[in-house]
Amino acid sequence: MKPGSGGVVVVILAGLLARGVPAAAQFRERPSPAVSFLAGPSSYDLSGRGTAVAAAVRVDVPTGRLFIIEPGIGFFRYRTRFGQTIKYLLPEISFQLQPGRGAVRPYVGVGAGFSEYLTGPGASPGTVHAAAGVRVAVTGNYGFRGEVRIRGLDPFSGQRMTDLSVGVSKRLGR
Repeated sequence: MKPGSGGVVVVILAGLLARGVPAAAQFRERPSPAVSFLAGPSSYDLSGRGTAVAAAVRVDVPTGRLFIIEPGIGFFRYRTRFGQTIKYLLPEISFQLQPGRGAVRPYVGVGAGFSEYLTGPGASPGTVHAAAGVRVAVTGNYGFRGEVRIRGLDPFSGQRMTDLSVGVSKRLGR
C-alpha cells in the first residue's frame, strides 16, 4: 500500500458503511403485531378417523424481520365412532421463521401447547405441531393467510390432526 492511500481506503470504507446503515436499520425494523382469524377442515386420527372443522385465533408477534412468536387458541369439535361429541380448546405457542419480505411472506414453524377437553372426561395432554403457510398483505392493515398445521395430541399416543386453514388478519398498532 502506498503512503497516503490509507485516507482513500478510510473514505471508501466510510462510504460503504454509510450506505449500509439505512439498509441495516430497515432490516431491524419490526412489523407491528397482527391478529388472525382462521378456519378450515381438519383431518383427524383420534378415537376414530374423519374430517371436521377447526378454527383458531392467533396473534403474530414479530421479534425482528425473520422470527415470529405466535400465541393462539384453537377450537376443534368432532364425533367419535361411538357417536359422542368431543370438543377441544387448543392453546398453543408457535415459533416461526418468515424469511420473505413484501406482500407475500411464506413461513415455517414449530410449537407446543395443550389440548383442553371442553366435553367429556379426560386429562389435558400436551401437543406439538409443525406449520407452514403464507401471509399475504392486501392493504396496510389487512391481509389473508393460509396454513397447514400438523399437530400431535399427546404426541406419544399417535393421535394427530392436520389442519388446512385460511383466514383474515389485521395489523395492530398502525
